[in-house]
Amino acid sequence: MATVRDHRGFIFSRHHDMNKPLPDYFRIKRVESFDQLISTPFSNGINALCWQRTLTGDFREVVEKLGAGEGITSLEESDLESLPVSAAGKLAVNQMLEDFRLLEAHGLSPVL
Repeated sequence: MATVRDHRGFIFSRHHDMNKPLPDYFRIKRVESFDQLISTPFSNGINALCWQRTLTGDFREVVEKLGAGEGITSLEESDLESLPVSAAGKLAVNQMLEDFRLLEAHGLSPVL
């Protein structure tokens, strides 16, 4: 799983085989930690940061339970907390909420 912050401040997670080059790789800089993710400036054509990490939990189950439709859908914390998911799904939900709170604690305005 890779967590990416783009030049607009949007943070998102995506599956990507990190052994393969990232698309448009010269514009994406890899970072090694959360602190680097939030503190690395965008410069020299870099417009996204990627933090590779291993996440526990069943994120696929969360997406399936949300019934995500077309386009971008914003969620409230309560939407995630009330999902009827397995223990593995709950681990994924907790990870998303923890990341959300970490970003808020650093003065950022994340959106679920």
